[in-house]
Amino acid sequence: MIGIVTIDRREQPRPGHLTAGAEEPELGYLFLPELWGRGYATEACRAVLDWTATALPGEPVVLCTQSSNAASLRVAAKLGFTERERFEEFGAEQWFGVRVPGRTPRPPGVAPGQSDLVEAEGAPSRPHRQGDCTDPPTGVHGESRGSQHRTPLR
Repeated sequence: MIGIVTIDRREQPRPGHLTAGAEEPELGYLFLPELWGRGYATEACRAVLDWTATALPGEPVVLCTQSSNAASLRVAAKLGFTERERFEEFGAEQWFGVRVPGRTPRPPGVAPGQSDLVEAEGAPSRPHRQGDCTDPPTGVHGESRGSQHRTPLR
């Protein structure tokens, strides 16, 4: 195994929700350090997000990572997540982002100055807000949430 990608419901009462009382689908990932920087996180997460779009149509997906985890923030941006808020959790500032249905990341090779996102055909344009979230520090790149907080999808 080289890593893991999960979609679980973000539990209450943890900070970082789109609406009060919601338990949004949350993307989580963790990869072995010797494999960082090879695109595996982005590729695997894209596949999981594709599955999620079919399994949970119309639901936004959230992601939480430490604000200081630059590599994980780059993966989030490539996947089309935008910042929603930042807050303190696990003794560190967290980045909490959302990926809105109907907007998908541009394929690799997007020309400079072009948006990372394109409107899905027939989807209404939706504004993105900036925000953030993250998990306990582990020293492992790409970890976007603690496994102790798993809630199965319903």
